[in-house]
Parts: sequence; structure tokens; C-alpha cells
Amino acid sequence: MPDIMILPQLAAFYDITIDELMGYEPQLGNEQINKIHEKLKQSFAENGFDYAMDECRGLVKQYYSCYRFLFTICCLYINHYNMTDDENVQKNILAEASELAGHILDNCKDIRVYNDTLAINAIVALLAGRPADVVNSLEDAMNNSYMYLSNQTVLIQAYQMLGDMKKANKTSQMGLYVSVFSAISIAILYLVSNAGNKEVCDETITRTKKLIEIYKIDELNPNVAANFYFQAAVIKCSHGDYNAALGLLEQYADNAHRLLIVDKITIHGDEYFDLFEEWYAEYSMGLGTPRNETLVWESAIGAFENPVFEPVKENKKFKALKNKLQADVPKDIQGEGR
Repeated sequence: MPDIMILPQLAAFYDITIDELMGYEPQLGNEQINKIHEKLKQSFAENGFDYAMDECRGLVKQYYSCYRFLFTICCLYINHYNMTDDENVQKNILAEASELAGHILDNCKDIRVYNDTLAINAIVALLAGRPADVVNSLEDAMNNSYMYLSNQTVLIQAYQMLGDMKKANKTSQMGLYVSVFSAISIAILYLVSNAGNKEVCDETITRTKKLIEIYKIDELNPNVAANFYFQAAVIKCSHGDYNAALGLLEQYADNAHRLLIVDKITIHGDEYFDLFEEWYAEYSMGLGTPRNETLVWESAIGAFENPVFEPVKENKKFKALKNKLQADVPKDIQGEGR
């Protein structure tokens, strides 16, 4: 073990940095981040919450200046913090996520990582019960969101003028893809806000179902479709429209099956969004799906335990849908738990 004062001379002699001399990599590439992200998701499902959290914290110390990686850790925290029933532990994890996000925002020069972290930090504040912080953080940005749309259309036109139709099409597809899914996600929240207004809810469900059909969301992104159908079923059941609720639950179960069995929780395009996967590979920052397959299965089946479905829990169709989804669980993860 050489004296620390000799390290600069050794590094100079071998024409490498001190980090390289010590075998230390302060920055990770997208592929490395993706591999670690997948490993940590698996650890949460297989090794338990406490063990996985210790792994995350160790890696945070090791790569504290790799802001893309720290962003993925923030995502892992908010997608797994509720695996524990201890509310104090949940609060502490959200506080850790907020602290990490603050560190990224204070130091990161990558505008894309910065903007994504700003959004994640707002989600953390919302989960931590600080809605006023979310308003302060995002209200002005959202009120001026037309500038983002304007920039996007200008960029597409610039690509067209340069004759680069592939980039023009890729940017157009990305805009359409994100906008459609944003519209569906906002419709879900609109249902929640207007849960007591049957007329508004019925119209929102009708229009959103048409949007899902037009853009083939059931095939393109069954996760988004499943989330909508589930919330729509909750609303219909709360209104006493049990037949409609069961029909929507059937669509939820179909999409959960497609997501978990057919798509294997992968994010993809289709024949229309044929450039999406290329765009996603370039700009996803190495992120895969937010949770391990086992945990997604638990969540999908657990949705049937929502208290709002108490009036239909003995219904034959309700039982059949739940049993069918349970029967779909792959044998290699049956019996696995938190």
C-alpha cells in the first residue's frame, strides 16, 4: 500500500488518472446503470426490503457524483418505499429521496437529468404529504408548458427544413406517444377529482376509452390502459353501476395479463410508433420498468382487494377474473413474497 502522497506520481508514470489507478469509476454508463437498476429491483423482490435498501445506500455513497445513477435510485425509492408498513421508515426513505434529488438539482449540469429530477422531487413531495411544495415547484412551469410544445413543433419543422425526415418523424412520434399517455393519466386523475359527479365521470370514461381504442393503447402500453380501466371500475362501483364496473375490471384483467404475460413488462412501440424504441433506447437513461415482475404481480392481483369492490366480491364474474389472473402467475415466482 503506497503512501497517499505517491499516488499522483504513480498515476503520472502510468499516464492514467488517480481514479483509474485505484480502480474507481465515479461515473456509470447507461448500460451499467440499467444492469444495476434491474439487479436492485430483483433484490427488493427476492432479498427483502431492508437488504435492498442497504444495497442502494452503499451504491449511493460509491457513485455520489453520478447524477444519472442517483436519479434511478430516487425512482427505486419512490417505487418501493411502501413495501414496509412502518410509516416512520417510509417517511425517512422519502426524506432520503428528497435529499438525493436536492443534491442532483444543486450540482447536475445535464438539463435532461435536471428536469427529470425536478419532476421526481415533486412526486416525492406529494407522497410525503407536502402538496404546497409541489405547487411551488411546478405551477409556473405547467402554466408555461405551451412553450415546451412550441419548442417541439419548431424542432420538428427545423428537421424537415434540413431534410432530416427520420429525426422529424422520431420527434413527432415521441410527442404523440407522450401526449396520448399523458392525456390518459390526466383523465384518471380527473375521474378522482370528479368522483361525486356521475355525468362528468361517465363522459370522461367514454372519451378516454375511445382514445385508448384509436391509438391501440391496449396493445401499445397495457400498463397505462390497465390503470385507467381499474380507476374507471372503482368509480362505476362507487356509483352503484356494478355491471359496468365488472366490464371495466375485465378489461383491467386483460391488460394486466397482456402486460405481464405477453409483453413481459417491456416498453415498446408498434407498427405506427415504429421509431419509438429507438428513441427510448437513446433517451431513457438506462431505465427499465420501475418494479420487479413479482411485485407487479402482487399489485395486479391485490387490486381486487380494494374495499370499493365489496358489493361484487361474491359475484361469479368477479371471482373468475381474480382467479384467472392468479392462475396466470408464472410458476417461477409463485409463492414469492416481499
